[in-house]
Formats: sequence, structure tokens, C-alpha cells
Amino acid sequence: MDWNKIKDGAVDLASKGAEAVKEKHDEKKNEKQELKERLVQMDRDGIAYCPKCYSTNLSANKRGWKLSTGLLGSSKIVVTCLKCGNKFKPGK
Repeated sequence: MDWNKIKDGAVDLASKGAEAVKEKHDEKKNEKQELKERLVQMDRDGIAYCPKCYSTNLSANKRGWKLSTGLLGSSKIVVTCLKCGNKFKPGK
């Protein structure tokens, strides 16, 4: 058995694994950069988006009546993300 061939194969395999990890890291870095650029552009254009998932698929409704609060705050507006269900106040 030739141990040098086995050792060289292991080194090649390790280097390919390191390259794959580096490529994956670079892809994630590029995705984060693109997301930041997209958010800056949406802020510039005045487009509303969900602060949790950054979706622009939103619905704005009145808060509604609750047994615990009664009519207090029932006229306030609450924005709901239709993608993730996150609820937040307008302008946040």
C-alpha cells in the first residue's frame, strides 16, 4: 500500500473542503451585501417593508376591539406582514 498516495488524497480532499467553505462564506457575504443595498434602495424610494423578514407584502388594518382593553386603542392602525405574520406599528 502506498501511503503517500493516501496522504496526498487526504490533502486534496481537505483543500477542496476548505475551498467549498470559502465559496459558501463568500456567497453569504454577497447575499448580505445585496440585502443591505436593497433595504437602502427601499428606504430611499419610501417603500414599506417588514422589519423582521423584509417583505413588502403588508396589510394595514385597525387594531380592533379586545375584551381586555375594550375600546382603548381600537382606532389605532397595525401593519401586518402577510409573509411572516409579524405585527408592527406604522413608521417603525
